[in-house]
Amino acid sequence: MSAVLEALRAGRERVARGWTQRGYACDANGNDASPASSLATCWCALGGIYANSRQRAAHDAAVVALMDAMPPGAGHDVAAFNDATTTTQADVLALYDRAIAAQEAP
Repeated sequence: MSAVLEALRAGRERVARGWTQRGYACDANGNDASPASSLATCWCALGGIYANSRQRAAHDAAVVALMDAMPPGAGHDVAAFNDATTTTQADVLALYDRAIAAQEAP
């Protein structure tokens, strides 16, 4: 499995456990936390990637994969999409699913 696919799958797993807006990650009390912190309990779309990527190239490529998987008409700004008042956790998980499927495609 590629490092990019691993980063995307790990990011999705984190967002599935807990999702946040207007910050990369937060703790159980809703306070900002480092995405990689053991105190983090929820992550935004980008925070899920930032928490898991060990290799800079994989991190950058995973972010690009999310950008490329954005819904039609949403542009390429993953943070703005994540933070939009109309975006839900399910929308962010679907974004990850599209990015993962694109990476898995032959």
